[in-house]
Amino acid sequence: MGRILLGFSWADAVWSLAASAGVLVALAAVLIWLGRRRARGGFQGRLKGYKGKAVAMMDRLDALKARLKALPIEDADFAEPMTGDSLALYQKTEEDLRALWDRWLDVMDVVDRAERKGEGGSGGVRRGDELVSDVKVFKEVEAGAVACSEAMDRLNSAHEDARAAARTAEEARGLAEKKIEAVATSGLPAAPYRPEADRIAAEVARAAAVLVADPLGAKAALDRARTDAEALAGRAGDAAARRDDAATVREELKGLRDAVAARRRDGLRLDEDGGDPDLPAARADQALADLQAALEAGDPAAAATKLVEARAALDQARAALDSTVQARDALPARLAESRRESRRLSEAVVQYEAFERELRRDFAAESWRDVAGNLTQARALLETFDRKADEVEREAGPRAQNYLLASRLLIRLNQEQRAVFQLMDAVGQRLAGLKAAREQARRLVDELATADREIGDFFRRNAATVGGQARDALQRASQAREEATRLAAATPPDWPRTLAALNLARGEYGVARARAQSDVDVRRVMTSQPGQGRPTFTARDFDTDDGPR
Repeated sequence: MGRILLGFSWADAVWSLAASAGVLVALAAVLIWLGRRRARGGFQGRLKGYKGKAVAMMDRLDALKARLKALPIEDADFAEPMTGDSLALYQKTEEDLRALWDRWLDVMDVVDRAERKGEGGSGGVRRGDELVSDVKVFKEVEAGAVACSEAMDRLNSAHEDARAAARTAEEARGLAEKKIEAVATSGLPAAPYRPEADRIAAEVARAAAVLVADPLGAKAALDRARTDAEALAGRAGDAAARRDDAATVREELKGLRDAVAARRRDGLRLDEDGGDPDLPAARADQALADLQAALEAGDPAAAATKLVEARAALDQARAALDSTVQARDALPARLAESRRESRRLSEAVVQYEAFERELRRDFAAESWRDVAGNLTQARALLETFDRKADEVEREAGPRAQNYLLASRLLIRLNQEQRAVFQLMDAVGQRLAGLKAAREQARRLVDELATADREIGDFFRRNAATVGGQARDALQRASQAREEATRLAAATPPDWPRTLAALNLARGEYGVARARAQSDVDVRRVMTSQPGQGRPTFTARDFDTDDGPR
């Protein structure tokens, strides 16, 4: 057994292990070979795809190169050699295609290097695989090819686009000419518009002359000419519109002056400060004159600004006339009503003086101190009302004719009349408030006297049960009641302070009653089932809110 293990000798075991190792080594070699073969196969596939893309790129660039070369020949519109913007685009496209061919050569160089590296070992295959895995160059070349194709499309359609631009430019130029003719027909000079119209016509003619050789440049010039012609037509049209607007303002201004003249014939002078329509009417005249000058200079934008000024001045002139007439017509009735109001206030002040005497007699000065000087102020203002009304009447009279000033003076007088009423009314309101406080305080005095008796009886009946908190509340209530009684007995009383003290007392009486009732209720619950082992408490056990001790 020393040399045999489970029927095998040590030599057999060694040979067995060696055979197994050999099998493993062979298997590993096979796996490595398979992996390299797979990697090489993957590389060859990617290389083939890369070559296919390179070939497609070459075909694409060949087609573009052929198209560009044939474009001036096959496009019959290019009857003359290219010049200007068209030639510049053609040459740029040539340069772009040349750059794309350079990129294609770089691609072929990548193919060559990848093939050489792929012939080496696994490291070479890996580096070659890295070279053909980067396909960004194809996307970049395709983008450049699309740009070149679009540039050739522009060149192919350039003559059609230019001829269409020529038609629209000519239409815009014709419209501008019609607008200029309308300006001249309206009586305004057309000279300010002619230089621009002539320049546009010359620009269109120059573009037409180069359209065959340089359709792109011709189209750009024609587009500019169209834009300028549209602006010119708008400018001329605005001038005609501003002329019509100015005519409307002039007509309205004439109507206003006719109305002013009619009023003056009837005796209305209209010379008051702020009520003289002549001054804003003169400003309207000046604005209209400036407007006309701007139109004759061919500047409708400046004319529009002057039109706004003219309309604003016309509105001011109209407002001066209307406000003066309205003030004159309304003043007699308003002044009569104001005099009646002054009389009513003078009569009413007697009653409010009685209110003030009652306040002095029956109520503490502190309770109405803030309205104590109201009647003095009211009487001082009342003494000025007749004089101010007379002043309004003088200014509104036929000699002065200061109707706007009189209206302002009357408004101020009316404001002072409202102030007098508010001063007197505040005295009456305070008296009414103090009387209400007095009545309420007297009712509370009786109410608290009853409450004091009733709560005192309750406390005496339950003297053994009512706790300290309830007794403290009752003591505070009694003190507040005594303070209120003292205030009510003053000569004269301060009823607001008295009422506040009474309300405080009423609140404390309520607290005392509630706490005493709570003490009684707790006592009743604790003693309702004797003999059940429940403790019996006295009133002293409930002196705090924390429960029994």
